[in-house]
Amino acid sequence: MRKLLFVFAVSILLLMAQLSCSSGNNVNTSPSPGDNPGTGNTGNTGPTWYTDLSVAPTADWLFPTLSVTRNLIETDSYYAIMISTYDPLKSTILTIEKGTGKTSINGIIDGYYVTGLTQDPNGDLLTFNQTGMTQPYTGNITVFSTSGEKLKETVQSDVIMNNALATYDDGVVFSYLQSDYTPVLAKTDFAGNIVWEKRYANELDPNLTGAEYVTPGTISAIRKDVDGNLIVAQSIRKYGSSEPEPQDVGYAVYMITPAGDMVWTKAYYEGRSDWQDGVNAVDMMVLQDGTIVVEWQLGYAEPGGSMILLDSLDNQGDPICQLHSFDRSEVGNMCLSADQKVVYTSREADWVANTNKTVMYKFNLDGTDIWKQTYYETSGDDADGTPYPVAIHPCLDGGVLVSATISADTANTVRIIFIKTDANGNQQNNLNL
Repeated sequence: MRKLLFVFAVSILLLMAQLSCSSGNNVNTSPSPGDNPGTGNTGNTGPTWYTDLSVAPTADWLFPTLSVTRNLIETDSYYAIMISTYDPLKSTILTIEKGTGKTSINGIIDGYYVTGLTQDPNGDLLTFNQTGMTQPYTGNITVFSTSGEKLKETVQSDVIMNNALATYDDGVVFSYLQSDYTPVLAKTDFAGNIVWEKRYANELDPNLTGAEYVTPGTISAIRKDVDGNLIVAQSIRKYGSSEPEPQDVGYAVYMITPAGDMVWTKAYYEGRSDWQDGVNAVDMMVLQDGTIVVEWQLGYAEPGGSMILLDSLDNQGDPICQLHSFDRSEVGNMCLSADQKVVYTSREADWVANTNKTVMYKFNLDGTDIWKQTYYETSGDDADGTPYPVAIHPCLDGGVLVSATISADTANTVRIIFIKTDANGNQQNNLNL
């Protein structure tokens, strides 16, 4: 069970780069719940930017019931994301009209749960996806046309595709789990042929001594730096130390070349007792100056919930400072602002006021707050009614668009809402709850 908890951080999120879905293999363009007319740009009293989706409870803890793309497609007139559901198994392409907030479903790809997507040199869509959601798992590298027609596919048996990837001119570096939950870092060309694979373990900690060894966990993020190398964040656990308790659990940050050769690695641990063993890397950003910001989670089983921390590291993975810590907070989402600062959003519990809040921060890299905004606050007994951010999307105007979920009226309906802010976190377009 501890091993399953250790890899629970697998997150199924995806990106769609073209939105004109017409008839094609695996595509259904018939009407679906969620089309919303919007009500115009009226600030905090509207418009109603949302879509409803029916979802059944997942039969496998490894995949979320519903996920929203971390990445955003932006044109002159609309934003676009993709929402994936476990049951029914499908991916919905959604556009959000600027100014009015009108949401429209442009197409539905049935039978595929896309975890990552990029474009190949022809402009077609190279996807990393699941079609087998229970053991034996089936992952695929599939190329779709921009209209959703399946062009080519390589089946990857007994694997669970992850959402971490980075794109090069000659292919994509991505990550997946084998059926025994061994994490793999791999590179594929645009035809789906695997170029190389790496399975790092003890290499992730250069300071192991004696009988110590590392069990690797989920690869949570892969980012390119300005030199074209890759920075990777991965959860790890160390065993074999002289003290049986507490255990050493934490994360590794390391650099590899485009060929997969390791350049350097740094490991960070928290000594935790057995019942507090949920420590894992969540996300990572790499700034233009090489600074690395890692989001990580401490303590699944800690009373009152977990703690989320943001660490700032230099371009060799050495600590600079802790940007912030969020006690009794849920996992959040972060992005880089246009001026290379960290913008972070999450749902927090205020234990003094007995409320839950949807919040957003902007941080200087020395750990000081630039601003904090609170958007929604509800009774502490109604956490599901407080929007829970699941993705944050930087926009061309310097602001962000936040995708968040709330429970709708029926047990199997989830509402996806969208909060648009300017560069200072002030709401421009949002759902009036």
